Amino acid sequence: MSTYGSSGASAQRYPLYRRMGTPIEVEAVWRGSNHLTDKLQRPVLAVGRWSSQRENPHELRAPSLSEHYTIEVLLEKTRVDCYRDGIRIATGNVGFGATQIAAPRQLVTCQFSGASEAIHVFIPRAVLVAAYEDATQRSCPAGFELRDPCFAIDEPIGRLAHALADTTTLTGPCASLHSESLAIALLARLMTLQGDMDSHDTRKGGLPAWRQRRAVEFMEANLGQQITLQDIAEHTGLSRMHFASQFKLAIGMTPHVFLIHRRLERAKKLLLDHELSLVQVAFEVGFQSQSHFTTVFRRFTGMTPGRWRAQTSVGVTLLDELESAIA
Repeated sequence: MSTYGSSGASAQRYPLYRRMGTPIEVEAVWRGSNHLTDKLQRPVLAVGRWSSQRENPHELRAPSLSEHYTIEVLLEKTRVDCYRDGIRIATGNVGFGATQIAAPRQLVTCQFSGASEAIHVFIPRAVLVAAYEDATQRSCPAGFELRDPCFAIDEPIGRLAHALADTTTLTGPCASLHSESLAIALLARLMTLQGDMDSHDTRKGGLPAWRQRRAVEFMEANLGQQITLQDIAEHTGLSRMHFASQFKLAIGMTPHVFLIHRRLERAKKLLLDHELSLVQVAFEVGFQSQSHFTTVFRRFTGMTPGRWRAQTSVGVTLLDELESAIA
């Protein structure tokens, strides 16, 4: 049986592969595999292929796996709305090479608006640790995670997934080795794109434009939700601390302060609707109580939401009267 070596002090030689009768399992359930453990009930790497020809909108819910990361790579264009642990992380048209990763115990639901075809690679946490330590020749940090690209497209990953799909027809003693090698190559590509395996990373330029856009769009789409710095960082494919520092370099404020500004801008628009109570406005922009909303609003604007509403209403009325007089 193949092994992945490691020189890290805490690492052990972990069996990455299991010998399979067929290299890839054709899934009966989306992101579901019947081959996630070996005969000793140890978690092992597995690969599955999913295909659905349903053209009408439909929702798919993935099993929650306790030991495995689930990597989904799309093989064709489709439209998807994806939710992770109840928070929307992606929406819109996606194509070949679009990738989404669910960490162990995360709940993922996707609403597809048409046919879909994908490769799923199931990676045990122990395999990720072994791969990290083999690549870096040092112990894997306790907090290292394989983070979610949220259906960002990477053509090299798409080509690896397509090559995996082609192994479905392979037979013979080398068939499993072929598919397993491609699965590890796909994992290596994702770890390389993640960009934080080198602890001496000294990039100083702030977030690239596309990461900044993904972060801002995610915050805008979830202003009414309880999202954390970790949620936003995962959506951009960076670690929490690295994302926070790079975001501040790019934007000039922390993600937390930026999110508050966006929530307050949305709140001001809602306050113009006098049919909405202050508590309704507070909940609509992600605050859990009116008192907290009032405290934050006053800290950033110098007045309470009620006073801002009253003052703005007077200003709007005077402007309307002035325009009427001119007309």
